[in-house]
Amino acid sequence: LVSEDTDTMAAAAAAHSGRSAARGPAAAPDTAWIVLNATYGLMELGLLEGDAGQGAASALHLQGSRPVGPMTHEQQAQVHQLLDALVNQAATMAQQQQPLLSLAAGLRRRLEALGVMAPLDNTQVIASYSSELVDMLPKQWALGGLAAMSGSGSAAGLMNQLIVEKELKHSLLLQCLADSGVLYALPAIVLRVLVENAEKLAVASSVLALHVAVHEEMAAGSCSDTIVKVVHLAGQLCSGSTHETLSPSELFYARPSISVPALLQAIGQASVSISEQTSSGLARPGDEGVHQLHKHATDLGRLLGTAVTAAHAKRDALQSGLRMSTPQIYSQLGQSSWLAEQAARGALDRLALACQAVRRLLLGAGPAGGQGPMLDLARTTFGVTEVLLAGFAAAVAAAPSAATKSALVAEYKAARTRCVTSLLEDAQMEMSSAGAAGLPATDALVWQVEELAAAHHCFQQLFDTCELLASRSEEFAVPRLHQHMAAVGAEEGVPQSETFARYCYQRFLDDQRPADLLTLPASFHPDLKAFLQPRPEHASLLWPLLLHTGDFGGGAAALTLDAAAHKASLPEHRRLVGMARLAAMAAGDAAAEAAATEQLQLVRVQEGLNNLLAQLNTGESLGESVLDITGLVDAALAVEQRAGSGDGALLALQALATTSPAAREANRSKYQLAWQALCAATSWSEIDSAVEAAGPGNAAADVLRGTPLYEAVALCCGQGVFGTGASVTDTAPIKEVRQWISQLTGGDNRAGAISGQIVELALQDFTAEEAQ
Repeated sequence: LVSEDTDTMAAAAAAHSGRSAARGPAAAPDTAWIVLNATYGLMELGLLEGDAGQGAASALHLQGSRPVGPMTHEQQAQVHQLLDALVNQAATMAQQQQPLLSLAAGLRRRLEALGVMAPLDNTQVIASYSSELVDMLPKQWALGGLAAMSGSGSAAGLMNQLIVEKELKHSLLLQCLADSGVLYALPAIVLRVLVENAEKLAVASSVLALHVAVHEEMAAGSCSDTIVKVVHLAGQLCSGSTHETLSPSELFYARPSISVPALLQAIGQASVSISEQTSSGLARPGDEGVHQLHKHATDLGRLLGTAVTAAHAKRDALQSGLRMSTPQIYSQLGQSSWLAEQAARGALDRLALACQAVRRLLLGAGPAGGQGPMLDLARTTFGVTEVLLAGFAAAVAAAPSAATKSALVAEYKAARTRCVTSLLEDAQMEMSSAGAAGLPATDALVWQVEELAAAHHCFQQLFDTCELLASRSEEFAVPRLHQHMAAVGAEEGVPQSETFARYCYQRFLDDQRPADLLTLPASFHPDLKAFLQPRPEHASLLWPLLLHTGDFGGGAAALTLDAAAHKASLPEHRRLVGMARLAAMAAGDAAAEAAATEQLQLVRVQEGLNNLLAQLNTGESLGESVLDITGLVDAALAVEQRAGSGDGALLALQALATTSPAAREANRSKYQLAWQALCAATSWSEIDSAVEAAGPGNAAADVLRGTPLYEAVALCCGQGVFGTGASVTDTAPIKEVRQWISQLTGGDNRAGAISGQIVELALQDFTAEEAQ
């Protein structure tokens, strides 16, 4: 059959099969046709038994008539043949600058007809074809290798040509899969192989270019052989046989799908060698000098940077050109990319450790180490750290379980703390060496460290970086810190409240910088409030914030907490309680206002006792600490015992009247003693004489109103000790007080009469005031 289109070709084959079957089984055709197609050339088209006789209509729906199940080796070979033909024809069309849409138009139907798309496991055949294409070993590779590069560029050029050919064919494969819609129907596990093969090809191409450049530098005496040795080792690591026909370096470039991950392993092994030499203090036979180790470390960083840059460039190209989102692919799989796998992270961490070990040697060498090599190594360390931390971040994001994520976060934190801390020290050294005032140059290391710290939640280092910049320009650095506080949230795997802003709040507190906390922009106030509220020890910072934002109720509560924390200073306690009362009034919170008023009254009692002691000229004082109710009453009774004027007893009653009934009941004996002391200090005969001298009427009543007993009863009435309203005269508390006073004056009828008149007058006056 000869046809321009494989779908027409399939229909014709099916129709022909139907006519043959009508003539009987003997005339039935074979189930496979060899077809010459204008697009794909000579290829085999298979029709299963049962398709014959269905005509052209059934041929267009071959997938539905095929059994669903795993593909056989023969079927996989057919798919590989189809994709080979597709890629070769696409290469020809691309060379002629023809669009590939017409070529890819029926690809999905042809793959479905071969059983590739169902079940999805069968799509692995596309992944296997991709790897086969990437790792093909043309015979020409045996003609020369890297060993010949120093003498001639022909071998390098040949290898470069073949890698370029692989890259072109693999790109055309992806483009045709995308144009046909097949690419977007593939499962994530297949997409991962396609993406990573493309990246690894790009890495092999870039490393080859570096390899050639290194050979030229070695010939000029300006480069070590570190990179050549690592590529050689990577080729050995990916060798599948002890009898390889290609050299290790050739194998590296021939098998990118397995050799590129092996490159990271080889870098890790070379890094271990550096670290071992530094740990011995360069004292063992064969150990190299610090500057040689520095060169090895920077060369390894150069090789790593070349590989990673190529991989990321290809990943970006696939994202923009084919809309292949690698983060989405890895998220669906719950896995990380080849650059973020545990083995890769381990190798990168070993290189970072090697760089830090060489750094310590350079620092130990003093001026002989040289600042230039230090900063050069710092740039290398930064590049390694950037890749390492990006790998950790990707691994954390793709972690399939909370336990795995938590373990990865712990490793991630340890690595970034170690690496970024040393980088910040190097950045500070660079700034100091520059010596210029103002902000560092735009290419200074400090800016890169700042960006790295922000990207990877290195909160301490990010804060310290902003502080370092603030030492040059506070006007610039403080708003920049605020920007980071607003932008850098919590990382994956930790509580969402653990943001950079929360770290800064605590850091300001730890560094005794409350002003920096309270002068934060208003946008931080809600979060700062949520941070401070569970921390009563910082109420002194919370209430200014709450009052500033108009939360008077919250401000009153915070002021009360702050006042409780300042009981060692009576004046400060009084100030805070007074502000709490005002805030409660502004909030309309009657209960909070009453509580603050009670506290203020107790403070006044203590201040009154201090004044009374001062009048006695004893040189004694109750001190600056705020007394509780029991201590306050005890102190008042003690002062009364010494003064005997009734003023101390009156202050004791004032304190007990101010407090709650439960507290008064707990101090019942002291309450009775206060009334007893008050009566004992009263001169009944003097009062009696004054009343007689005043004569009947209001003048006598005024004499009674001037007595301490009247004041005490009026005070208790006003505080609700005896109840409220007209019933105050008949309540149990006043009856009890009457009884106590009667007992205290029982031997003096005139004293008993006068005390009764005083109590009755105080009750009448209070009732009258309440009525008004």
